[in-house]
Amino acid sequence: MDVVSVLRKEFTTSRILKVIKDTKHGILKFGNDQACKLSAPTNFIDQAGGFYSIESIWFLLTRKDTQHGAYLLEARKADVKAVGRTHRAFVLGYMGGADTQNIERFDPSAYVPVVQRTSELETVDSTTKRSVEDAEEEPIQTDSSSKRARVDSREVLHKPDKSDLTKKIISREVTYENRLSVLQGTKAFDHVLLYLTSKPKNNSKPVSKDSQGKKGQKPQSYDRYNQPVKKTSGEMFGIQEDSFVEDQNQTENQHSAVKRKNSGGTTPKKRTTKLVPIIVVPAGMKDMITLHNIRPYLEQGKFSGNTGDHFNKPSNVIVERKKQGVTVPYKVIDNVNGMTKDQWDRVIACFVAGPEWQFKRWPWYEESGTAGVFSRIRGFYIQYDDQPEHPNIKKWDVTKLQISRTKRHLDKTSSLRFWDALDRYSSKFAGYLRL
Repeated sequence: MDVVSVLRKEFTTSRILKVIKDTKHGILKFGNDQACKLSAPTNFIDQAGGFYSIESIWFLLTRKDTQHGAYLLEARKADVKAVGRTHRAFVLGYMGGADTQNIERFDPSAYVPVVQRTSELETVDSTTKRSVEDAEEEPIQTDSSSKRARVDSREVLHKPDKSDLTKKIISREVTYENRLSVLQGTKAFDHVLLYLTSKPKNNSKPVSKDSQGKKGQKPQSYDRYNQPVKKTSGEMFGIQEDSFVEDQNQTENQHSAVKRKNSGGTTPKKRTTKLVPIIVVPAGMKDMITLHNIRPYLEQGKFSGNTGDHFNKPSNVIVERKKQGVTVPYKVIDNVNGMTKDQWDRVIACFVAGPEWQFKRWPWYEESGTAGVFSRIRGFYIQYDDQPEHPNIKKWDVTKLQISRTKRHLDKTSSLRFWDALDRYSSKFAGYLRL
């Protein structure tokens, strides 16, 4: 009788506890001097397409009431191949006496060894162990001729058959590089070593004149209130932000020239120093263009949203434009209160926000309204391309500058359009302004 039938009979008659596992001899004992090897295959097909051993089936039957997770842990500790979750119910059902019709999990035609006597299996196991021990204790031959013979026979066995065409191709092969030539390389670094050894060692550091003069002096302590004043961009070009080259002597010369003209005197000379033009921007913090973002927009062509702080807002900004190799300054303000007539004559452009109250206290607006304003200076209106314009813009003579919300590369085009429109309009002011 095969081992699966014997184990099934013991399980159905509730005598599975009489089946004993003999780990020393690697057998499974069934009681009446019957046994089988633990590695004997069964008819149950595993997940890999092979067959479960009789040890795996016996291990499952002895733990049929154990949860599957605990059963897997015990199988791993005992070094026994566990039966899968999908096969477990089928194996337990068949070993309990149910008939099988599932060919995918049970192969009735598979070879299953029969049970043998316990004494025979123990004798065979002891004989096998002695033969293995004798083979381990057998001395290794050291005869060089026998080694050579084994190597030659191995080469003959593993030597591939080469056709005439393959031999012809191999005979024409040329080896350009091999493992040794790649590691050796072709460059020589002797000149580097010669340069490093011939260069004199000079660890002394150059001492500046300032450090030599300050050797005898004690280092001054830091004073947060006694710091050098940083020059503004206008002072770097010799421009005073307060007056912007409004020389008092020139003003006096202008008055004296008017007096001489009225009295019939000679014509005065033209002024030699040109004044800095002024651009006015809106003062509101919600406007698109203010003192916070006007400088990068006009100098670099980069527009950024108005995120400035009203308390840290400067009184004016100097925009430096490079034109034909010369840097031309422009003063940008947002507060026109207190401006003199000479300063109003220097205003050449303004950015409008839309409301008409922006021109309050402007002398041209008080004389002839917005028409008088845009007849003296050039107006610009900046907006997003997806934003509707203010209703007053259609009534005013202003240049529209559109900004994209996402395409930052178009900011440069908008900035160049501003300078082009301003150059065409301000050509008539070239006599007394720096343009």
